[in-house]
Amino acid sequence: MKYFSTNIKRIRRDKKLTQAEIKANTGIEPSTWSNYERGKSFPNLKLFDEICKYFGVSADDLLNRDLSNVHLNENEKDKKSSKNVHLNVHPIVHLNASKEEVNTTGKQEKEPCARCANRDEIIKSKDKIIDALQELIDALKMSQNLLQQQLHIKKPHKKRAE
Repeated sequence: MKYFSTNIKRIRRDKKLTQAEIKANTGIEPSTWSNYERGKSFPNLKLFDEICKYFGVSADDLLNRDLSNVHLNENEKDKKSSKNVHLNVHPIVHLNASKEEVNTTGKQEKEPCARCANRDEIIKSKDKIIDALQELIDALKMSQNLLQQQLHIKKPHKKRAE
């Protein structure tokens, strides 16, 4: 919770949003939002979840990570709608200063360090494994249901003796 107020203020400013725009998009009053940004109050869990979704940031990042050291990746569609910005968090200390590239606007950007790149690859691999395992679980459940149906059909019904 130590970064919540500074993070929402920074993200709002980075996205060039006013507190009035926040109200229009989330329904949170500017005075309430101001209290959040100044650390005077904290939203209830439902509102907190909506704020995370609105900014496209995980709850853990919003609460526990200093997002002043992030770069925002926006695709052209997101730039137009000014919503759903994806944050790639790479602390400055982990950036490899020797790997700089010039982007299309002529600005130099730093690539994530090898440690961060490896972590991202591991996460992608883990997600693929989870998806594959979920598909296997679903297939096993379908097989189980089919076998139960077959057993139910083959099971002879006992007639009651009168």
